[in-house]
Amino acid sequence: MELKAHFLEELQELASAEELLIACLPELITAAANPQLSSVFERHLRQTELQSGRIKRAFASLGLRQTLRPCRPMGALIGEASNASVHGWRGSVRDFVLVDVARRIEQFEIAAYTSVVALAEALEYFEAVNLLTQNLVEEQTTTQQLTAIHDEMVARAQETRSGA
Repeated sequence: MELKAHFLEELQELASAEELLIACLPELITAAANPQLSSVFERHLRQTELQSGRIKRAFASLGLRQTLRPCRPMGALIGEASNASVHGWRGSVRDFVLVDVARRIEQFEIAAYTSVVALAEALEYFEAVNLLTQNLVEEQTTTQQLTAIHDEMVARAQETRSGA
């Protein structure tokens, strides 16, 4: 398979992944009991909509119309997130499950964007590099925010257990 074809398949999967996430995030926003977590999900929904637009622009910069290719890994992660939001978990336990799944989703996206940015650089698709790098940076920032919330939740749980 030629490098350009591989790049385009990866970009098509990323486009699909972002569309799946756009459909799932409203459910996570509603399911989160922690206002900070809900706020991160709301911000990420807006970012993901912008990221989807940047992917379309990356395709356009190559003279192509965006097409989607099923992204099975994201589909599985979204299924896990959806299940966590409707499962019998409540309150902070549900939030732990949601933040853990969300962090896995973000790690997947970081890996995917890192790969497509490297491929775009190798192919000298510089406009696509710029657009996709913006998405990558946003995913990294979201991961940091989710990790901070997770760490705070762990600290609170430890304080509660120790009676502090």
